[in-house]
Amino acid sequence: QDQANGFRTQYFPKTKTIPELYEMVNKYKPEVVWSDGEWLASDDYWTSKEFLAWLYNDSPVKESVVTNDRWGNDTLCKHGGYYTCSDNFNPGTIQSHKFEDATTMDKGGWGIRTE
Repeated sequence: QDQANGFRTQYFPKTKTIPELYEMVNKYKPEVVWSDGEWLASDDYWTSKEFLAWLYNDSPVKESVVTNDRWGNDTLCKHGGYYTCSDNFNPGTIQSHKFEDATTMDKGGWGIRTE
């Protein structure tokens, strides 16, 4: 619905993803919150700033939680406790900011291949 109208509405984040993130953090108190799917829309659409402000300032894990940088199509390699930057990211040199090298074991992609 949101994607079909150019992300002018926020039905999905406001009724699904953000409420579930709050529930997950309050119930399970994770040390790492790894977000994905950011390429579709901006951090404003996902309401990432508001959630991350709560996570780092008021949540039950505010003193220990770490997040990645996949919180909007304008956040990769810019914000987060560690960077993902892109799939198969390997800068080849020592970096000043922690990063992950998210690399699939299957050279064809991240999904399940049936053949």
